[in-house]
Amino acid sequence: MTPIGRSASRRGWSFANRDESFTQADLLAAYRLPWQWQLGDSLNLGTRGTAAGGVLDGGGDTGLLSSIGLELVFDLDESPLEIRFGGQGTMMSRYEYGDEDFGGLSSLPPISV
Repeated sequence: MTPIGRSASRRGWSFANRDESFTQADLLAAYRLPWQWQLGDSLNLGTRGTAAGGVLDGGGDTGLLSSIGLELVFDLDESPLEIRFGGQGTMMSRYEYGDEDFGGLSSLPPISV
């Protein structure tokens, strides 16, 4: 398989009942890395590099975010669905939004699915 690049936009908002409400919008780029394995007749395991840049708004403040990471991707031949596990290191232009303090200019979010 040849490396394939992807790009997308995504948007999210907070739903927890906290002091501040947040919204986030960013652009995501993903690139299939050369490490791939066939795990059966149709199950595949691959790797993907990701990068994103965006905006976080909350507590009357707005800041920039950027992140870079790696993913393991499970997929089936002929299926548009995939399961991804990975993590990203994130840089933040600011870490205080209203009363919320994220504790530093960079963070490692938990593994995402």
